[in-house]
Amino acid sequence: MSSLLAELFPKYVDPSIVRVVNGGVEETTKLLELPWGHILFTGSTRVGRVVSVAAAKTLSPVTLELGGMSPVFIDGTADLELAARRIMWGRCINAGQSCVAPGYIIVPRTLQDKVAEALKKALLSFYPNGASTPGEFGRLVHGEAFKRVSGMLKNTKGTIDVVFEDSLMSCEIFGPLMPIVPVDSFDEGLAYVNAHDHPLAMYVFSHDPDFKSKIVNSTLSGSIVMNETMTHAVADGLPFGGVGASGSGAHNGKYGFDTFTHLRASLDSPSWVDYIIGFRYPPYTPKSLQKSIGMAPSLPKRPVGPPPPLSGKESSSFPKWLILLIAAVLQEV
Repeated sequence: MSSLLAELFPKYVDPSIVRVVNGGVEETTKLLELPWGHILFTGSTRVGRVVSVAAAKTLSPVTLELGGMSPVFIDGTADLELAARRIMWGRCINAGQSCVAPGYIIVPRTLQDKVAEALKKALLSFYPNGASTPGEFGRLVHGEAFKRVSGMLKNTKGTIDVVFEDSLMSCEIFGPLMPIVPVDSFDEGLAYVNAHDHPLAMYVFSHDPDFKSKIVNSTLSGSIVMNETMTHAVADGLPFGGVGASGSGAHNGKYGFDTFTHLRASLDSPSWVDYIIGFRYPPYTPKSLQKSIGMAPSLPKRPVGPPPPLSGKESSSFPKWLILLIAAVLQEV
């Protein structure tokens, strides 16, 4: 795909506007030595740190879209069949090689068997001829990826479910494995999530508004999605990005346009403004000082206790703008 883009872009787009550069570490390192108006990187957290350090040397602004383990919470009110289909779909796309793929499932211990059976049922319905059948299932990107994922599987102590300390929970899997972690209390799961890097995405399957609110208010993630997986990344009108180790900034649609746009302030001051703020010029006198104080916003009094309820009589900038309006009218006259 990258070679195709490098071939097509020069044919249809001015190279002075858009240029495609293919390569590996050496080429990317060389590019990062240059000052850029903005750098958007998507990839691993480890490489994201390398990009950030390099960009800091030229003070180039950076947007990072990284990854991590995206947790899934399932409670007793969820539609397990629907949840299993959507979770398995998200996990199996591109053989699990997606930055927002569901990473692991946190479920009450009493539900773990039902959830596991529902996932198996969904997987069999997706691939009735088996995932190894050519054309049925994606493949890992290269041999090293296969060795890494198969090594995690060989080292796991789990069969159907795992514990938080298992090898499958050590890092982002980026492959077709789905750990299930049973808990006695969701507080246990929340404690684990909050003790680790903020994920790029978080998924909640529940029809209980209070449970949804608890997850939302108790965690921090790039995005949080209810009763669905992955579709938020392409949903029109939603920003896509991470927080902390899962990234910074956002893109998609207008958010991508804003990311690559510098909001440059612009002002053209008319001559009549000096009628209002002429006191800014020396020599300074007690009178000019008094005028400057009058234009400045008033500071609140030193607090002596809890703040009182708002009365609606707080200081306003209206008098200043009224003076400017009057001065503008007089100038026209």
